[in-house]
Amino acid sequence: MTRNILLKSVCIICFLNACSLFENEQNSRPVDALIHQESLVIKNNLPHSVYYFALDQASLPLILWAPFVSDENKVNAGSNTSIPIDQLLSINEKGPIVVFYWDEDISEIFNIVIE
Repeated sequence: MTRNILLKSVCIICFLNACSLFENEQNSRPVDALIHQESLVIKNNLPHSVYYFALDQASLPLILWAPFVSDENKVNAGSNTSIPIDQLLSINEKGPIVVFYWDEDISEIFNIVIE
């Protein structure tokens, strides 16, 4: 009897785990970025604001930067911002763009590479 209950419990846990993994694949990213009509569009799908820094990938080895929090680089919760491509720091206009983003506490920095 105990073995039967244990086996059923393990099967249920495996099933629920598989369902949650599938759900996560369906959801959008917490923050997404894309190029649209000569602008970089950053969309914040999180319930809190995020802050960003974006530049072309070729410029990364040439600069020293640190994350900062201000109204100029803020994307409010559930909204998006658009930055003209020509306003980004760039030495290679046709190369990949890297978007770094973080929360107000700068607890972790994430990045998105747009080819």
